[in-house]
Amino acid sequence: MIRDGIIYFAAGFWPFMGVFIHAVDARTGTALWCNDTTGYLRANTPHAGASMSGPAPQGYLVALEKTLLLPCGRTRPALLDRETGRLAHFNMGFRDWSNCHVVASESFFFSGSLFRLDSAGYEYLHRPQPATMWQPVVDRDMVFNTFYPNSSYTGDFGDYQRFYHDAGGEIQALDLERGEYRTIKQGEKEVRRFEAPVRWTYQNGKVRIKAGGRLYCTLKNSVFALAIPEDGQEPKQTWSAEVDGTPWSLLAADGKLFVVTKEGQVCCFGEGKRPVKYHREQETALLRKSDRWSEVAARILAASGESRGYCLALGIGSGRLIEELIRQSALYVIAVDKDSQRVDAWRRKLDLAGLYGRRVELHGGDPLAFPFPPYIADLIVGDDLRSAGLSHEPLPPATPLRALRPYGGVACFPASDAECALLQKWAEEAGVTKISFNSSGPLALLRRVGPLPGAGTWTHELADAGNSQMSRDTLVKAPLGLLWFGGQVRTSDVFRKSLNPPRPQVVGGRMIYQGPDRLSALSVYTGRMLWQHSFTDEKDRRNLFYGKGGNFIFWRPERSREGGRAYDKIKRVGYHVVSQPDGIYVAYGQMLQRLAPETGALVSEFEMPKDPTTGQSLYLTQMWTSRNIVVGLAIAPRVPLAEGFSFDVLGLKEQGLVIGVEALPATALLALDRHSGELLWQHRAEQGLLGSSFYYHNWGNVGHLNTPVTIGNGRVFCVDMLPDGVRKAIKRRGMAFDGTGKLRAFDIGTGRKLWEDETDDFSSLSFSENHDILVQTCASELGFGNGFTGTALTARKGSDGTVIWRRDEAIAGPGIIHESDIILQDGTARDLLSGRRITTPHLATGESVPWGYRRLYGCSRASASQRLVLFRSGVASYFDVAEASGISNFGGVRSGCNANLTIADGVLCKPEFEHGCYCNYPIQTSIALVHLPEVESWTTSALPRTSKPVKRIGINFGAPGNRIASNGTPWVCGSYPVAVRVQPADASPFCRHSSRMTGASPAWVTASGIRGVRSVAVALRPGASDFVDFRVRLYFAEPDSVKTGERVFAVSINGKRLLDDFDVMGLTGKRLHGATRSFPSIAVKQTLTVSFEPSEHARLAQPIVCGIEIVAE
Repeated sequence: MIRDGIIYFAAGFWPFMGVFIHAVDARTGTALWCNDTTGYLRANTPHAGASMSGPAPQGYLVALEKTLLLPCGRTRPALLDRETGRLAHFNMGFRDWSNCHVVASESFFFSGSLFRLDSAGYEYLHRPQPATMWQPVVDRDMVFNTFYPNSSYTGDFGDYQRFYHDAGGEIQALDLERGEYRTIKQGEKEVRRFEAPVRWTYQNGKVRIKAGGRLYCTLKNSVFALAIPEDGQEPKQTWSAEVDGTPWSLLAADGKLFVVTKEGQVCCFGEGKRPVKYHREQETALLRKSDRWSEVAARILAASGESRGYCLALGIGSGRLIEELIRQSALYVIAVDKDSQRVDAWRRKLDLAGLYGRRVELHGGDPLAFPFPPYIADLIVGDDLRSAGLSHEPLPPATPLRALRPYGGVACFPASDAECALLQKWAEEAGVTKISFNSSGPLALLRRVGPLPGAGTWTHELADAGNSQMSRDTLVKAPLGLLWFGGQVRTSDVFRKSLNPPRPQVVGGRMIYQGPDRLSALSVYTGRMLWQHSFTDEKDRRNLFYGKGGNFIFWRPERSREGGRAYDKIKRVGYHVVSQPDGIYVAYGQMLQRLAPETGALVSEFEMPKDPTTGQSLYLTQMWTSRNIVVGLAIAPRVPLAEGFSFDVLGLKEQGLVIGVEALPATALLALDRHSGELLWQHRAEQGLLGSSFYYHNWGNVGHLNTPVTIGNGRVFCVDMLPDGVRKAIKRRGMAFDGTGKLRAFDIGTGRKLWEDETDDFSSLSFSENHDILVQTCASELGFGNGFTGTALTARKGSDGTVIWRRDEAIAGPGIIHESDIILQDGTARDLLSGRRITTPHLATGESVPWGYRRLYGCSRASASQRLVLFRSGVASYFDVAEASGISNFGGVRSGCNANLTIADGVLCKPEFEHGCYCNYPIQTSIALVHLPEVESWTTSALPRTSKPVKRIGINFGAPGNRIASNGTPWVCGSYPVAVRVQPADASPFCRHSSRMTGASPAWVTASGIRGVRSVAVALRPGASDFVDFRVRLYFAEPDSVKTGERVFAVSINGKRLLDDFDVMGLTGKRLHGATRSFPSIAVKQTLTVSFEPSEHARLAQPIVCGIEIVAE
């Protein structure tokens, strides 16, 4: 936006990737200021959490006299000082309907709610009801608003935006200047609310804009003008016109009114009556030709097997290959060519054909050096090797091959025998792994086969059949940056977040996730929808309904009066699914289904075995796969669940409650051949096998994530036991009941019982195949973030059940089996072999300190990969297992209430499982991330405070957080592990985004610092009596627009002057360019003191320093 000759704009809206807000002189293009550090604030998040986050610009900026309002999507807008760009105020808010549309006067602004601007930022006045205020028109302290009575709208918040464009309400003129606070009753509470008097109203319309003395308003297919009346008068309609479509936005300029419709029509209205001019979009379809390129394209498509997804064209050439690929396939083509004139000509031609931006896009540049996103390409083509730039040696770097997706991405070129040899050499020298070469007639094909080396999978709800909750992926590591966002995940494809949906699974480059009536597969590399499988026989969910008046089980919730299912009452939705390379296995009621991973088509379906008591097929509720076997839990229909245990005991009879299948203890543990459906063996439970998320309502809606079965090393382990609360309730009712639980192990192939032991711990089970250890985590009650708390942790030998160790202490489960460690949900870890608390060397001193992290608020349990532990801590977050340096946040990104952060196939995926959440997180969408070294990555947890002698440390002044350098130095800021004293205490910090820095590295050290510093004292060896030598390196960069000689100072260390007349600008020649000075053999007894003394002749008596690195020699 522009005001007073200054253009204000923002770039980037992912706080963790960097947000840049600019002010530029519109006449000269001179940059006036740039705020580039708002993405790394210590921000309070909804539910009293906190994380490193910040504004996420989304929407048109608003410039007031002194303040710039920055809309931030679902978060309240940020306030910046318009003159300097300094952030004045930012508060995410909580459930107050904030949105990207901000309108303001000098005193008030609207962003879903009403706010009054003041010297401290703003005052939150009130949140209107969903249908009372949306995008009002503001003129000084008058507000023209469309009021919709609550009774007129019954949908949810997302649908309201569509409703708002179609429906007419009551147009009101509100006088904010005369507004006052009133105390009103809301239920039993008294609430102080700001209310403004209504000057006048007009029925049936939607106010859009004000121009002159008129308001311009709309209805579904019309636009009209209202003359704004004087006080005491009524508004009058002065003009109206019909439009062909639904008015979407209005603009008044040049004495005309422009109306844009939802359907894409632009209408212009002006003075007087004149013939209407119609300008229709001209489309010139591509001519259908039959030439050699028709045949080449057909051969490429047949040889590659790719007809959908993304195609990269290395050069445009004649353009005919691109035309034919568009015509003969559903590919989206991205072409890069060095010839800018050719690019422009073909852009125009394809735009006239209605294809540009829909099926194809063109870029100027070197196609062999173009920064394509990794793994985007299903197909790479070129007219020939010459047009692709591969016609002669020396061959260029094979950058495009890095864009090939794993699992079959193909590069295909027409090539002679000699050119095939050249192409094969190019691939061999590329360094891109797992590329196969072959030819098909006149075509040469390079195919990226199989997974990426180091990629992992996530095949079960808890990662694998051992319930480890850990992917073996080693590729995803910090720092992380965006691969794609949005994708083709629609809110209709996923369950609402409150329904506790199954977590996504990843196998073969596909993310498998569930929603109402369907199972979907998405490419983890591009977010493209691969297939959807619909469930049409009304077995809608893996849920049971308790019929009123009896103990009978029905597979689905009853239909409501409106005909829909009562999904809002369901605590656990979706079928139990296991995803393997040979099939997607679905526990489908009384059937076991297998779907093709490539297409989602039904491959096989096997009926479950009969229950011996009723003769009816069992219901399959949970399952695990190992070898060629499906191990499952099953429930017998229309019978009590186990001896001495019935639905009435749970107090559910005649209540009509809808709860998950896992709320019912399974009566059978069984094994099936997963390819033939043959029953291999079956065992009946004595008490019940109660697993996953269960809720027993008589005892306070307590829920656990419990896994009573785990598999590994050819054995099946299970806990046959009911929760303590259920057992006590049965005994209180005087029913005969053997309350002793059993822990059993069976041979997976034969079902032969290998061992059995009694247990008093209602437990969740997991297994380590590498160490042949069964982990039994006691589950007592609901714990933090969808996990549970318990009172014991036990490790047993898988071979015979012998207890290796047991810890009777508070436990936060379920635990993550991470190699030889157990990482618990509270962020601590135990040694798998001994049970002792895991420690790690202190990064600054080397002493042993407890390993772990302390997460803040966040639903969903933690899970892990080889390198990272994932969880929600305010926002989506991770902890680096090896560095153990603190928590890193994906600012602005909320992960699901149920776990949906999944690492597999070299990508961290987060599908949009937040649907239905009203919290003020700025970004709600699906994302995928990969390792990007250039991304700034900070941790928010400080290193433990220590009094031990320091061996290595870096003081990173003004930085947003902590970080570990590649040489192992822990750089810290703010909360130091040792005593650091800066004089003067009010030395001014500065910070820039590291992407703007040049010169000495790490750039993220020189990007921040302090001005006006006189001394820095670091207590390296408290209480020491001898001297130790350290190497001290000082980091500098000039942050301001100063000239050489204007900021000059001397530097001394422990009283010895080491730098005289030091001029950073004179040394570097430009601002934001880093430089270092290193000093070996600095003897330190207890404290290292670095002093800075400004030169007498310097204009700025403000020495600067960015960082101090101290390493013992």
